[in-house]
Amino acid sequence: MISDLIYSSGMGRNAVRITCGEEDRLTMEKWAVSRTEPRQRVERARMVLGCVNGARVQEVAHDCATRPNTVMKWRDRYARLGLKGLDDAVRPGYGSKTDLR
Repeated sequence: MISDLIYSSGMGRNAVRITCGEEDRLTMEKWAVSRTEPRQRVERARMVLGCVNGARVQEVAHDCATRPNTVMKWRDRYARLGLKGLDDAVRPGYGSKTDLR
């Protein structure tokens, strides 16, 4: 699951070679085609799966209609935190309305 940090020395950036367990892969494949999961989770799963499959960052970004930096962000968060890394991070602030009561 955790990445084997291998950077290419050629033109363009290659996705850091990450691996994932069979269970994580099945979960992300399910999320990537889901119509009921939140849109952000679907997009993040697609980005990480592209990197797991060895695609270049530029290719994954193009396929997901996003920027290369976004692909790298979610790839790195998955490498560090696993599937939990694909969830939104807790943000500072007042919290939800139910927390204020």
